[in-house]
Amino acid sequence: MKILLVVNPISGDINKEEFTATAVNRCNEEGHEVKVFKTTGENDLERIRKEIHENSPDRLLSLGGDGNFILCCESAEGKNIPVGLIPMGSANGLALELGIPKNYSVALELFLKTTKVHHLDAICVNDHMHCVHLGDVGINAEIVKDFDEDESRGMLTYAKHLTKALAETQPFQVQVESEGKRLFEGEVVMVGIGNCRRYGTGVYLTGYGNPFDGLFELILIDKMSVSTILRKGLTLLNKEVANGEDTKILQLKEAKISLTEKRLLQLDGEPEGRYDNLILKMKKAYFPVIISENHTFTAGNL
Repeated sequence: MKILLVVNPISGDINKEEFTATAVNRCNEEGHEVKVFKTTGENDLERIRKEIHENSPDRLLSLGGDGNFILCCESAEGKNIPVGLIPMGSANGLALELGIPKNYSVALELFLKTTKVHHLDAICVNDHMHCVHLGDVGINAEIVKDFDEDESRGMLTYAKHLTKALAETQPFQVQVESEGKRLFEGEVVMVGIGNCRRYGTGVYLTGYGNPFDGLFELILIDKMSVSTILRKGLTLLNKEVANGEDTKILQLKEAKISLTEKRLLQLDGEPEGRYDNLILKMKKAYFPVIISENHTFTAGNL
């Protein structure tokens, strides 16, 4: 088997050199051919696609965070190449949801030994972007941008930018339409886009998210405060806290989101620019992936 190992050197403030060497040696022990590709943040998508075209790998393996995993999925889009994940980011929320072990060596063995391929739903955004975990417009997107620009990583850095965003956030007007019907119009501080349920912190954005059910969730939060944040799950209570009086949740296959001014969008932990209109469409069973059988989603939806 030919494996393309895609490494994000800076994700999670984790030095990946030693484990990269370990992973290559372990794959070689199993008789697999491995090529290492390191991302730089410059034209990574095009460069990985070129590697795939020239070397025809059987599988991709991501060493990094959720964003690196999605990059791998998009790089192999339409080629039916399964993608695996070693969670080496700051929060690793998607890995948490998909049952990928936190232990790097155990996650590597899962990748090497698993033959069954699952297919993740993907939310297509404005025809050229994808979200397979969680995205949003508003307060959390601003936190993600500030975190992305910070030289430090980790949860303390996230908490610093959370405090700043809570102090500065202002409500904005949003309208949601689906299948020709207007479903929501009003002021919010955040529009969450959910294909899964919870962030890497364990915070539940929605209790309904399932990346195998052919539906996505829009989570409309009309006010935000420290108490709301705590009730949303930083106290890690349970998923029911995600459904409160300040939250409206819509389960949809497609949606048009209209804003009165451009707002920052983040998808799967990556800032994607500012938009005043978003078109969301569900692509069911779109990305082939190597994940654990011990995930917590309903098996019947696979």
